[in-house]
Amino acid sequence: MPHKATVSRWRFLLDVAMMQEERDVNAASGPCTRYIMSDSPPQHGRGYLVTVVCAVRHADFEELRVLSSRLLHFWSSSSLCKAHLLGEDEVGAILRDEVACMERVRSLLRQHTLPLIVLASSRTRLRDKFEAAAFQFFLVAGHTAAHLERFSKSVLVPTTDMGTELGLSSVAPVRIDELFPWCEDAYLERGGVVGPEGLPLLLPEESEEADLFDVAEEVHHHVDLSNAMPNAGQLHILHNAANGVLKVMPTVDAAIDELNVVADMVRQPHSRGRLLETCFTSNVGKQFHHKLKSFKGKVFRGRWGTVAFCVIEMMAIQQILR
Repeated sequence: MPHKATVSRWRFLLDVAMMQEERDVNAASGPCTRYIMSDSPPQHGRGYLVTVVCAVRHADFEELRVLSSRLLHFWSSSSLCKAHLLGEDEVGAILRDEVACMERVRSLLRQHTLPLIVLASSRTRLRDKFEAAAFQFFLVAGHTAAHLERFSKSVLVPTTDMGTELGLSSVAPVRIDELFPWCEDAYLERGGVVGPEGLPLLLPEESEEADLFDVAEEVHHHVDLSNAMPNAGQLHILHNAANGVLKVMPTVDAAIDELNVVADMVRQPHSRGRLLETCFTSNVGKQFHHKLKSFKGKVFRGRWGTVAFCVIEMMAIQQILR
């Protein structure tokens, strides 16, 4: 593996190479449907629009339907009721079949993360996030405006956290040359017109027989998310549904406060350094340094998932701290 400083110096070139590779793949791909997850969490005082895309080829839909039916059968109530009647060999065969189905499903789903886009200060309105999402599509969709339009129209379900991003699909189609006025004519395919049968023709002024092209019209491509049906993430639904539950559970609420204090002490470098120098200086104690330094638990009471993750991290080091 190259040194991290080498990777840092080559970051721009690697990012551009990755985007060019994605453009080639998406431009050459056949008809497909895309599912996206989008959020813009603040990190170190800045907002980043993060979008993950899962693409499914239309040719694979039927196989995915069959695999999904088989996976559903594995966990159906009737199958679970019969599980105690089966021998170990039969149960093992069922589990291996399930693993094989999951691996096949995973191979048919192409998932990748789009380049991160930094949102400027206070630029968190729907217009700003739509422009940022469209630019993410622009970076990977293909080599022409037609590829970008096809990419945007293929988005079927955008999953968000019920925030501003939920309204992305409600934005009317926007012309690409107006959204990105700095695009080159070659990308926008300007100069090309289509006749009544959709065939590319020359511009009238470039032809000696201009009157033959009166029916031709210039092509304008759009970023179009009107086919998308917005969806809220299940984790956010569960969190919002359970919001306020801790207030009626004083013991658990107090335990989370204590968990937060201990997690900060172990995670933060200055307090962790004093902990290691004071309590783990023996030969036996030094063996736990790596485990304590790798602790990443952090509690943010606004997100129940951070509490659950921190509990798992704390359970891994509780014997050391005791």
